[in-house]
Amino acid sequence: MTIETNKQLFDKVLQKHFPTETNTERLERAKDYLQNTFIALARKNGKTQMCEDLTYLIQQAEHAEKLCKLYNEQGTALSNRSNEIHLLKLENARLLDALEFYADEENYNVNTTNQWEPLILINQDHGELARQALKGESE
Repeated sequence: MTIETNKQLFDKVLQKHFPTETNTERLERAKDYLQNTFIALARKNGKTQMCEDLTYLIQQAEHAEKLCKLYNEQGTALSNRSNEIHLLKLENARLLDALEFYADEENYNVNTTNQWEPLILINQDHGELARQALKGESE
């Protein structure tokens, strides 16, 4: 015989009596229940203020649900934008590295020490670094 914790027992009772449902399903169920039971009863007994209040609460719940959906959609869009920004920052850094290479005056200096031909980094590169940066490649 296994001993179940209070939480396990509680979860079993919830599953048996309240099957899993989405917020939309729960709202629809509650709305139907309120409209078919309390609002109908209140109307029958002339309780117009109660009918109006319950109707208002239903409308507010529906509005809150729409706002939650919009919030979730915006969160997904924001996450996508965040990824795009990250990729653009990486591309920007790669292009900046290439630009810094060509902007560095030292790379235009001629090094003639122990060489038969003068060595100029810019001449040796022949624009390869710029082409790689523009293609999306890096060293």
